[in-house]
Amino acid sequence: MKEFPFQLIVKRSSLNKGKESLLCTDLFRTIPGRRAIYDAMWNDKSVVAKVFSHKIHARRHLRKEWQGLIQLQKLELSSPKPLFYGRTEDGQWIIVLEKIAESATILDVLNETAEKQKEIDLFIRVYRELAKQHNKGIFQKDLHLGNFLMAGNRIYTLDPSKMRFLRHQVPRKKSVFQLALLLCCLPTSDIRTTRVICEEYFNARGWHFDKSDEALLKKQMALYRRKGIRRALKKSLRTSRKYLKITNKQYSAVFEKDFCRKSEALEFIEQLDVLMDSGQILKKGDSIYVSHIVWNNKNIVVKRYNHKGFIHSLRHTIKKTRARRGWLHGHRLRMLHISTPKPLAYIEQRKGLLIWQSYLITEYVEGQKLWHFLRDDNVTEGQKLEGIRQVVKLLDKLWKSRITHGDLKHTNILITKKGPVLSDLDGMMVHRWELLYRNKQAKDVERFLRKTNISPALISYSKLLISSARDSCKKLPEGFEKMQIDKWTICARKDFPKYYIGNIVLKNYLSYENNELFTRVPSSEHADVFKYSISLDTVGRLFYLKKYLYRSRIDFAKHLFRPSRARRAFNATLMLLKNGFDTPAVIGLFENHTGPFCTDNLLLTDEVKSSKTLAQLLNEMCQSPDRNNFTQKRVLIEAFGRTIGRLHAKGIFHGDLRLGNVLVVREEQKWRLFFIDNERTKQFSGLPDGLRLKNLVQINMFRNGITNSDRLRFFRAYLKNNPEVANNQRDWTERILTKTSFRLQNKKMVF
Repeated sequence: MKEFPFQLIVKRSSLNKGKESLLCTDLFRTIPGRRAIYDAMWNDKSVVAKVFSHKIHARRHLRKEWQGLIQLQKLELSSPKPLFYGRTEDGQWIIVLEKIAESATILDVLNETAEKQKEIDLFIRVYRELAKQHNKGIFQKDLHLGNFLMAGNRIYTLDPSKMRFLRHQVPRKKSVFQLALLLCCLPTSDIRTTRVICEEYFNARGWHFDKSDEALLKKQMALYRRKGIRRALKKSLRTSRKYLKITNKQYSAVFEKDFCRKSEALEFIEQLDVLMDSGQILKKGDSIYVSHIVWNNKNIVVKRYNHKGFIHSLRHTIKKTRARRGWLHGHRLRMLHISTPKPLAYIEQRKGLLIWQSYLITEYVEGQKLWHFLRDDNVTEGQKLEGIRQVVKLLDKLWKSRITHGDLKHTNILITKKGPVLSDLDGMMVHRWELLYRNKQAKDVERFLRKTNISPALISYSKLLISSARDSCKKLPEGFEKMQIDKWTICARKDFPKYYIGNIVLKNYLSYENNELFTRVPSSEHADVFKYSISLDTVGRLFYLKKYLYRSRIDFAKHLFRPSRARRAFNATLMLLKNGFDTPAVIGLFENHTGPFCTDNLLLTDEVKSSKTLAQLLNEMCQSPDRNNFTQKRVLIEAFGRTIGRLHAKGIFHGDLRLGNVLVVREEQKWRLFFIDNERTKQFSGLPDGLRLKNLVQINMFRNGITNSDRLRFFRAYLKNNPEVANNQRDWTERILTKTSFRLQNKKMVF
């Protein structure tokens, strides 16, 4: 590479032919064998010079770049103005553009932005510019934030050689692909942020952002993230805008340019062993030598992987060095926003064709090793539990990306003020195959839990969190997480404190009667129901815990081949909520397994405040002399009829639609109905007539104070959502009355 500054003489091939002189002062970016981009001076003006160096396609690359810039100018889109192009004295093709003063790429601006709202605002501006391009038929094949330049309030488009100029607007599906590609660059993207940004783009295109667009966007984002990481890791192994690669007979090294330039890098390599010996030695063994040193006022850690013989060197020459793996894995984790010391360089020392030993240089992170943190008497039990929670949250992000650490001992995790940091990554693996991933993950878990048994509460809490994190990548209802405690499998809300799950609910499940937190409430003989009162954030909360009992030996045998009653109630409750019906919020599902058998199953639900059962409320209204109660009774019956009508219209059958299984809450002037006891509730594509009849008969069997006018009022409200019943109203009326009469004669009802 030439030393700066240097002069280029260009023979112009565009506009006025002649020779021009350029003074190149700095290198912006280089892609070896393809092009180099320089900061230059021409006629006392700051310009950008692109030199194309491909042996075969250089001229074609230049032509596409020039034509793209001209086309952008014609379409009145912001881009650098093309000045001229030609050939240098050594025959390379070159194009010269105006330099946008006081500008930076969107990627650089984003990296310097710490506030989430500013990141979102920046992306919205980029998406509006992208929408403008798509409306004019411009499709970017190499879309990334480095191809957008920001100067003041204006956004410029770079690198038009990879653009396609269509005769029509960019279609919807391709547009979503491009949105996904850019969103992968947003560090703090979540569902809400993604929707806000995409809605801005869709509004600019005159479209509506619907669920199908969102589903396609999520799928493409996952795909592009994987591809983007692979591409970025390849770039980290060669000279580019961020990295500098140095190769000679003795060394092969890659440095981050912000860490040190070429002359500094060579000096650093030559005196590295001396620097390590004079620094703070952190570890010195046969395989590894680790030292904390200061270089150019930068705190760094140097890790040397020692030579251990010919076979050892041959093996690491073939399968690549541990330093190189640590370098790549460090960059991978940082791209996944998983905390790890920033990798600054890696060096491989050679002897002939063999790699003799290698070095990994990372930033120094001030913190306490987890092993010492858990044994520090100055750290409270609560702080230790919080530290473990943060560590498991970090591991959860690791496992969601199907990555295992390989050596997850507590000395490889640092507890810092900003949270836990993962180190020693040379044994890390990214998995394709599920079986191998599960096996390696189990080893990670076993290694992590090995030293947490310093207190029963800590080991219990660690196991609970770990089991939750291991299952977090499985498909679960939104807002829930899965965990394991001994033989108990738990699916609980993420916002419900794990302390209560681990130390109250399950710990006392056999002794509710003797626990002041639990109060028994009346229930059927096939279930035990308890009120469960706790304090959350100094606010008293009431929950209901229902333990399902087996009705008989046959019932127990039957449940060997079907989900437990609690699980069926859990699934049915979520189904009702999804379809817009009210039901007490589910907090957790608990199943105790002995081998393949579910021996105990419980369901924890939230309290419905100020509620009464529909049967109880109707009884009170019928017995009250207040005239207003008769009016309210009619309104309530009509609301009930409409709700059941909507329920059946959506193909939902409630397994036990007695009025005692419907809770009612008065909200302002409206009645709100909640369905409970949902274990036999099911949804069909079309509700069978037999099940519809069964529900209507169950409702019709309530007799206390209900007149024929009330029954007719309910039925009319019901028919508004069920035209197939309204068309045969007389036939259905006869069937309901006949079946109700038959059941009343053969069964004694208790309300």
